[in-house]
Amino acid sequence: MRHWVVVSAMLLAPFASAEAMRCGNKLASEGMTRLEVSKRCGEPDDVIRRIEVVYRDVGFDRTVAREVLVEEWYYDRPSNSFDRMLLFVDGRLRRIETLTKD
Repeated sequence: MRHWVVVSAMLLAPFASAEAMRCGNKLASEGMTRLEVSKRCGEPDDVIRRIEVVYRDVGFDRTVAREVLVEEWYYDRPSNSFDRMLLFVDGRLRRIETLTKD
């Protein structure tokens, strides 16, 4: 039984790192709200906010424009960890990027 647990954890590890960020013993993952992420990971070190216009085709020769709030949350991790940027669109976590330290 112990062998199966080790194998399954190894198989899931690549997927967790691509779509989640470890915050202590909790994970922040894509699809979570800003509130859920801040409860798990704390407040970010920096936030950049902007409004973007998104266009969507709704039929023949018809397009609808909508403004969305885009936020980039930056977490400055200790020197032995990678910094992270979390991209929120309309309050939902859409992407997690690992940043290199300069």
